[in-house]
Amino acid sequence: MKNSGFTLIELLVVIAIAAIIAGLLLTAGGVMVQKSNIQRAISERDQLVTAIDAYHAKYGYYPPSSQATGNPLLNQLYYELIGTTMTNYQSGPAFAALDGSSEINTNTIVTSFGVSAFMNCKRDADAENSIPAQTFLPGLKAGEIASNGAVMFIVTAANSDLTYRPMPGVYSLAGRPANPWRYVCPGTNNPNSYDLWVDVFVGNKTNLICNWAKNVQYR
Repeated sequence: MKNSGFTLIELLVVIAIAAIIAGLLLTAGGVMVQKSNIQRAISERDQLVTAIDAYHAKYGYYPPSSQATGNPLLNQLYYELIGTTMTNYQSGPAFAALDGSSEINTNTIVTSFGVSAFMNCKRDADAENSIPAQTFLPGLKAGEIASNGAVMFIVTAANSDLTYRPMPGVYSLAGRPANPWRYVCPGTNNPNSYDLWVDVFVGNKTNLICNWAKNVQYR
């Protein structure tokens, strides 16, 4: 009777083919994840651009950027787009985010951002005469908000390289090392408006997502 079982060579061939197929599937899956992360960053950019433009439409100017160090990472964009209310506590004037996410006193604002107040703010003492503050960016997820324990930042949730820490000590509310969006107004690339950008590390590449180029740029 002829033996119908696999020979050793046939078995090795089957194993090799299975390994090749598994490798192709893993590669394809990795590429899909990378594309998903890039697309997520693009979606975040578009969401921020829409919010900033809505802010401009209401107030007639864009959210100001930090004057403290000129560092585009240190910007008050979170507070300007979330909106704040100015109140007085025993410790002095402070600003509370409209969504209740945080409070920040004026000393911290000056130290962190080089400004003494936020523009998108309802002041209790002059509530009738001031323009009502508004939340332009509702629905931020935990991975899109970060804190260094003193101030809050808008960050990208798309960064896949957790070793990248442009601001040590800043973590998203999801517990990941945070990669804040850079913001400068007026911008270098957009001198009549603002520059908004972030470096996203995916697939061993530095992907620049910005508002002065529609497509992803590579550094």
